[in-house]
Amino acid sequence: YAMRDTGGNWIGCQNCPLGAVCNDGTCALERSDNSCDGVPIQGTWERNPEGVYQITSCDQVIGSQMVVTPHDAQRCATCEGDEYATQSPTPVCRACEPFLVCVGGTVSGPAVPGSSYSFDDDG
Repeated sequence: YAMRDTGGNWIGCQNCPLGAVCNDGTCALERSDNSCDGVPIQGTWERNPEGVYQITSCDQVIGSQMVVTPHDAQRCATCEGDEYATQSPTPVCRACEPFLVCVGGTVSGPAVPGSSYSFDDDG
């Protein structure tokens, strides 16, 4: 994609991060709506002062964590089936605890019917 300064002037080129590559090989960050065939890409992306896009959030992508480095690997990565995304300000995928049932990167409930659970500040 074209790197542009805050005034919109071209200053160079950058590879498209994995999370912004469309099925047809184009880069969604080249489009004003950051979409592939009209479907928005996952995550919130912002251009830094050097004209480089960075993923800044995956909040709207349930059961995922944000991959920020290296640049070309940036994306919202879905947690595996036996993992859940923490509820901390920057979610990370963690192995599902034996006392929980995890589905689709989220905790769906306690493993023992009728029991309850709670998380500490980072989980």
